[in-house]
Amino acid sequence: MRKLSKTLLSLLLIAAMLASFVVLPAAAEEPAAEQPTEAVQAAETQATDDTSYRYNIVHVDAGRKYFSPTSIKAIIDNAAEAGFNQVELYLSDNQGFRFALDDMTVTTSTGNTYDLSAALGDGYTASDGKCPDGSDKYLTQSEMTDIIAYAKSKNVEIVPCVNAPGHMGAILEEFSDFRYTSGWQTSKSSIDLGNAEAVAFALAITDKYAKYFASQGCKYYNIGADEYANDLSSMGFENMGSALYTKFVEFMNSAADIIVGHGMTPRAFNDGFCYKNYTNSVTVAPSKAYEICYWSSGWNGYNVASAKTLSSNGYKLINTNGDYYWVLGNSGWQCSANKASGFDYTNFSGNTKISSPSGSMFCIWCDFGNTNGADGGTQVVSDTADVIAAFGKALPTVRNNTATDENKTVFDSSFPGISVTGPNLTKVTVTETSAPTNLPAGVSAAMAWDIVPYVGEDEYHDTAKVTLPIPTEWTGADVYGGVIENGEVKPIKDVELDEEADTLTFTVPHFSTVMVLEAEKIENITVVLNDTKVITLDGNVTPIDETGLDKNVATVSAEYTKTEARTDYVAVDDLDGSDAQTKGVYIGDGTNWLVVNGSNISSTTDKTKATLFTVGGSSSGYSLKTGNYYLRFREGNSAPSLNSMDSTNYNTAWLYGADAGLTFSYTCFNPFDWTRYVSYTGALTYSDGWEATVNATSGAKAYVKKQVEAVDQTVLTFTGVAAGTTSVKIGNIRYNITVVPEDVKNVSPLTIEYWITNRYVSEGTTYNDAQKTMSLSATTAYKPEGVVLAEIVPATGTIEGGATGVYWKSRQLPSTDKQTHTSGVDKTTVTTGTDITRVRYWGKAWQYSSDDGKTWKTFESTDQVVAYYLQKTTVTDEIQTEVVDWGEVPHTWYNSTNFVLVDYAVKYQSGELNPNTFAQDGKTLAFHCNYNTDLNKTVFKYSDATGNSATNYYRKIGMIRATNTADYEVYMITLTPSSDSRTTAVASNSNSAKTYTYAGTEKVVWVDDEANLGKFEDASLHADGYHVGGEATVPGLEITNRHAMLVTYYIRAVETEDSLIVRYVDETSSPEVEFYNYPITVKAETVFDENIKLPETKIDGITSLTNGRVENSLQKYQYVSSDLSTMPEIGSAYQFGNYECTRVVRSEDGKTVTLYYKFNNNHYFVADFGLPLHITSSDIGIQTQGWEKASAAGAQYGTTQISVGGGLTYTPTSVMKERERITVKLSKVNSEGKTEGVDHVIYIIPASTVYYEEGFATYEGTWATETNKGTVNQTLTKLGDGKNTENGYGYDDAYKNDSTNSNATTAVTTAVGSSATFQFKGTGLELYLRTENTNSTSDPTSDAANSVDGHSYMLVQVYEGNDPTNTSSLKRMSFVDVNNLFAQPNRAGYGYNTPCWTVDGMADSEYTVVVRFVKGETLAIDGFRVTNKAYESSYAQDNEAQMDTAEIRNMVIANAQTNLNFDAYSNANDMYRVTANKVLDAVFDESDVLTGAVVLTNDDTMGVNTVTVDADLLNIGPKNEIYLQPGQAVVMELTGTYASVQVGMRSLTGAAVTYQINSGEEQTMNSTVDMYYKVKLVEGKLVIQNQNVSGGILALTRLKVTSAAAASTDDPGVVPQTTPEAIRYAMALMRGIDVPEFTDVPKDAWYHDYVYDLVYRGVVNGMTATTYEPEGKLTRAQFVKLLACSLADAETLKTYEGKHPFKDSEGHWAETYIAWAKDKGIVEGVSATEFDPEAPITREQMATIFGRYALKQGIELPKDAAPAESFPDADKISEYAREFVELMRIAGILNGYEDGTFRPQGNATRAEAAKLFSLFLSITDKLVK
Repeated sequence: MRKLSKTLLSLLLIAAMLASFVVLPAAAEEPAAEQPTEAVQAAETQATDDTSYRYNIVHVDAGRKYFSPTSIKAIIDNAAEAGFNQVELYLSDNQGFRFALDDMTVTTSTGNTYDLSAALGDGYTASDGKCPDGSDKYLTQSEMTDIIAYAKSKNVEIVPCVNAPGHMGAILEEFSDFRYTSGWQTSKSSIDLGNAEAVAFALAITDKYAKYFASQGCKYYNIGADEYANDLSSMGFENMGSALYTKFVEFMNSAADIIVGHGMTPRAFNDGFCYKNYTNSVTVAPSKAYEICYWSSGWNGYNVASAKTLSSNGYKLINTNGDYYWVLGNSGWQCSANKASGFDYTNFSGNTKISSPSGSMFCIWCDFGNTNGADGGTQVVSDTADVIAAFGKALPTVRNNTATDENKTVFDSSFPGISVTGPNLTKVTVTETSAPTNLPAGVSAAMAWDIVPYVGEDEYHDTAKVTLPIPTEWTGADVYGGVIENGEVKPIKDVELDEEADTLTFTVPHFSTVMVLEAEKIENITVVLNDTKVITLDGNVTPIDETGLDKNVATVSAEYTKTEARTDYVAVDDLDGSDAQTKGVYIGDGTNWLVVNGSNISSTTDKTKATLFTVGGSSSGYSLKTGNYYLRFREGNSAPSLNSMDSTNYNTAWLYGADAGLTFSYTCFNPFDWTRYVSYTGALTYSDGWEATVNATSGAKAYVKKQVEAVDQTVLTFTGVAAGTTSVKIGNIRYNITVVPEDVKNVSPLTIEYWITNRYVSEGTTYNDAQKTMSLSATTAYKPEGVVLAEIVPATGTIEGGATGVYWKSRQLPSTDKQTHTSGVDKTTVTTGTDITRVRYWGKAWQYSSDDGKTWKTFESTDQVVAYYLQKTTVTDEIQTEVVDWGEVPHTWYNSTNFVLVDYAVKYQSGELNPNTFAQDGKTLAFHCNYNTDLNKTVFKYSDATGNSATNYYRKIGMIRATNTADYEVYMITLTPSSDSRTTAVASNSNSAKTYTYAGTEKVVWVDDEANLGKFEDASLHADGYHVGGEATVPGLEITNRHAMLVTYYIRAVETEDSLIVRYVDETSSPEVEFYNYPITVKAETVFDENIKLPETKIDGITSLTNGRVENSLQKYQYVSSDLSTMPEIGSAYQFGNYECTRVVRSEDGKTVTLYYKFNNNHYFVADFGLPLHITSSDIGIQTQGWEKASAAGAQYGTTQISVGGGLTYTPTSVMKERERITVKLSKVNSEGKTEGVDHVIYIIPASTVYYEEGFATYEGTWATETNKGTVNQTLTKLGDGKNTENGYGYDDAYKNDSTNSNATTAVTTAVGSSATFQFKGTGLELYLRTENTNSTSDPTSDAANSVDGHSYMLVQVYEGNDPTNTSSLKRMSFVDVNNLFAQPNRAGYGYNTPCWTVDGMADSEYTVVVRFVKGETLAIDGFRVTNKAYESSYAQDNEAQMDTAEIRNMVIANAQTNLNFDAYSNANDMYRVTANKVLDAVFDESDVLTGAVVLTNDDTMGVNTVTVDADLLNIGPKNEIYLQPGQAVVMELTGTYASVQVGMRSLTGAAVTYQINSGEEQTMNSTVDMYYKVKLVEGKLVIQNQNVSGGILALTRLKVTSAAAASTDDPGVVPQTTPEAIRYAMALMRGIDVPEFTDVPKDAWYHDYVYDLVYRGVVNGMTATTYEPEGKLTRAQFVKLLACSLADAETLKTYEGKHPFKDSEGHWAETYIAWAKDKGIVEGVSATEFDPEAPITREQMATIFGRYALKQGIELPKDAAPAESFPDADKISEYAREFVELMRIAGILNGYEDGTFRPQGNATRAEAAKLFSLFLSITDKLVK
């Protein structure tokens, strides 16, 4: 992961690109507006009638510079004389803290104490040059007390200014922990508003100094509050954001409270008030108590609110216009007297007119405090005296207030009802105003006036008594006074109310806005929880304002009704009333009305047609008569019905109630048994007709026709939701609502009965008939969530007969379908009842819930509540079995016509079925099925549809539940019948010892997760009642015709530290995969047999490993087997695969056994692109003939399509985070009618680099819709075949012809703010874009090219994990310019598939990358490449392990830094710099390389030269690749040993590019897709040439190296370097020299470098294409040719063609070269006419020829510093050669052999000749022509 510093610079880069860097000075630091000219005429002293104008102020910066008491008094004199009434002393700033109290300790609200003494005196010199005066002096408390007193004597007030929370630099020098930090920057001047202790510290300072100045009679205190954190890269307020601004406002308001608390008025500069409209996004605003000193309207990057905005928001403003500042040390910013004389106190900064400011301020600032030295301010006093005087003349006159003790009452004639009584008052002005909106809680109405009393002409602001009028309608209300204080209404409850005069008198503490307030009328409402209370109000009060109403406590609804007086039908409360008795009644339900026509009954919805009934009888029973008919119900063979009869014998007695309506209760003879009576209750109801409905509890109502008065009212309904209190205001009344619980002490309890089907269950360990029910009290159940039945009923109980019962479930049963004790009655599943989980008493009724409290229903009074139990059995040991029906152990008296059998078994993970023989003594159960005529006995079935009872006996058996134990858990239950044939009965006369088998089809009835179905996946193997998840149950059994049924529990052992573990490992997988394991629960210290091994054998008749039997904790045997087919949880790919168990390994502690397998049905493929893969049957080595069905399953990151013979197509749909495992199943039906099949497992492994199309990302914002995930199949690569392919991971033919975007699509946006998100798992990611050149030229030196205005930028953020909203997981952030200068200018063409951003080297994990378009015209995403190292052992099979990459562009820059004196840091643009000598990795990451590479260019006029590396390579175009123009090459040499070397290459624009790797064949590409191409190094050297003459640009991205083995330690990575030999090799290639690879010139041979030096010079090319023959003898002709080719050009040699100075050179292949040498005097021949060309040349001859050449050419050979000693065999050197041999020895060209001899007559070898030639040519510096 890149270093943090890079991330920090990314942030800096963003700030630099998106905002202007504007740093302005504190207070006096705003750029000066255009200054008025000195020619402005001085104005006369302004006069104003504006009573709000109160202050003329001189401000003195006594913080940056020390002013002596004498100097301050002199300024006070000057101010007083000029008419100023206040002098503001600025006492602290960054450059000084200059006022010391006697006690300099402050104690914060948190209880911490700090001593400020060390901060006194000089502060620091800022980066912009602002400085203290150097005196280190400060004023003392006694000096300040004297100054204040002196000022008072001059009628001048002293106003202190101690700045906070900014401009505190001098103090924070001693308290640096309190400084504010933003990102990578720390403000020296401002506290951290997010640090509670720092805030408390600054407020404690304010409190300390305000308290002192208040004690001296000072009435004003300026907190400054300007330019917070202005010493950062941009002004602090500008980047504050609403959250931090909120904290700033909270600080300001806290400071205001402190100042006001000391009886003073707070002031502050305007910067932070309503800044940037932050007030629209925050819930608090700066206090209106502040008087704002408005000094600046802001500038670009500093968006302060205008004076007009602040004034309109109610703030009082003091004109402190910064254009009139006088600044010490800044001659260009010193207001002159002439300019001051033109000051207009209503004209604020920004040319905003404020008609009624509160005052004006002239500021003297001392930004450069050391100007004039430490003179105590004397020069400033002198220099500003005339300016103060001129300023004073330009300001309105202000007066100081005076007061005496005589109270006067004054009135305003416009408001005669208002009076003010106070000392020496002379008049009052009253203005009616609107009451503020922030009234105190409970206030329903208010009236307000702005009242200003006067003493003479001066405003009076102190305490006085006021009398105000109140409206008559307020009579009886709670009325009191109020005054606006600090922007809030301060209630005044001490009042005198005169209701007769309708006035209110009270004392105000000061004058501003004075108010009378009417409090809300209060009514208290008590509502019972979950009940309602109704009240009626006159008139309409809807809609209700629910502000303040807590609906979690109570709700309120309102229904307004307004009707005229009318005649209507009104329901009566009883039938005894006079209206009902005298007028008669109509019967209806409000919609449907009863009509009697003769003896017929009907209905109507027209109530005017309803029948009128006369009421008779009394409350014990009423008669309803119309004419001669009575309304009645009658007994009969069916339920009672409705009719009319004209006989009094039928005047049925009706009951009536206001809520129940017309009901009945009647007893008559039982129609089925005339000896008994039957009772009926019910009500008269309507449902498609009128009915007397039995068991109905409410019915129709009786109505009378009467006159109804007019209604104009609102009905309020209060509903209790939860206990508590809340309130709501309706009309002028506030209702305080209290919700109280219902009194449920006397509510009848709920009875819960305990049953197991038709048998009782009682609480306790023995059956007790008195404990078979429980009574649940309403007190217990009275809560919204109710009680959980499973938690309140007994968990276990005793069944009649003594067996143990276990709680199962609870049910609500209606009265018509109750659980009874009758034999065979089972109501556990009847649909008339409901399974319930909770009950409660709520809303005055018992209720139940069947969905765990989400919804509730009310019990009928006749309902039955049953807790059902299951019988706990012992049929299984591993799992507890609980049943509804319990059978008997078979006895001899059971005959073949009256029972069925049930068995239970468990299946271990090891595959054993236990038990595996049946019947089991004491475990097998028989269930009786005798014939019985009782129709209610639903558990028996007697006949089939044909009525053949003799052949179709069967038994229904209730639910069976399996419960886990401590040692075992069940995950699946199956049912197996004894036979699938209905006619094959098992039962007989024999007893339980009878043996039988389960030969029927096993089917699954329950599984915890369908992933565990195994061989039962097919729906045909799912039993009736099959279900997934939830309780492990068999819903019920139906056993046909005396069969048996086996219930099998598939179980897992719970692993403990004592468990034995059996592991199954696939050793053919890469890496090895454990595909199955299971524990065996055993007793402590049990281990596997130490001789457990192959082969398989039979133990106890069961197939097992030799010595593989283990006794488990239940003393049952389990068997370790290699036979996978018996193991239920093994996937079918293994279970039915082609495998061999190769070995068994027992762990040293004996607790683990591992079985290793080789599988022939596992197949591994590699995906290096996110394209579909098509796999045919031949690819996995199978024949498809005969197979009928094919399926594929298991893909996580893609979809599969498969068909028999058609192969498998895997299409990725998301980024692969791990390898895919796809199971392919082939099946057919064999000759026996059974299905057989084979499984194959296909693994798709993500390669070390996988390229995905843009469609794999998700997009937000506005993007084009052409994105996709790729449609062309990628080339199938089988794992292990990759090492033999032409190219490795990262190349595919699918893209080789793409000459635009990859797959011809991109995701394009032009909408700034749009984003794309990629999620991947790996170690890195590379992002590819389609790029453009927005510049007008491709020349990087032009102005247009250097402009970034039209460039596009993206912000890339990398988060660990899958949640990009989790800012704490941010790992990397980059701001990237994606302009590509190498594309056609003016956006005329594209740079395709350009890697514009890369992150690598991260920990292997899951990451989310968010790409956001932040600036420019277009962002086009083409794709992205993921890198990972997750499957190194697999990659090794393709020689792709230990992949490491390095950016080639970085190599070139790194080499330039190392060898070419190029400094990347100084050449990088400022925005790319991180820390010293580091640049952003988007530009150059030197950690990506160790040394580097060189780019060469082949210029016809200049030859081959190194391309200069300059700032352009760093700063233009995408920063992740390098471009080779036609004729250019890149060269490097690698020192490592690699399995493969690959280069990322592409055509930038899609134009064809011809390229050459080393001396290989030229190749052409026009693919724009960045893919990796394998390259072959030549002795570690790599040269890549763009052979185009013009046109196509070859883009090189990364160099990739791989290993043939997975890394065990950190590999060395890519280690490129640039060597002179590598450069010469490249230059030779670029000159067209064929550079052979000599197999007989080893790299470590002493002559290697000499031979290849001649090859690079074009002197030699070997004896054959691959051999040099270094030990071969060199002939004289060969030597001369070497010499000629080295020293003469081809044109010169042509002039010697056909010449033959020696007889034996005529016609010889070397005659031209011999002629040249003879002509140059280099050779003389063996005689005058013979040259002897084929004779081997001797060593002394070679020396002679070179020496002659040097002499002929006038070359003076150098003298070697340490030449070889004279040769001991020098006497054997021929006379003609001695001079030249000695010359060569001294020059260091000849060194002799190891024994020191020269051997002059020895024949020279080709290796020796190469050395001589190479050294000679190097020394003489003769270059090949």
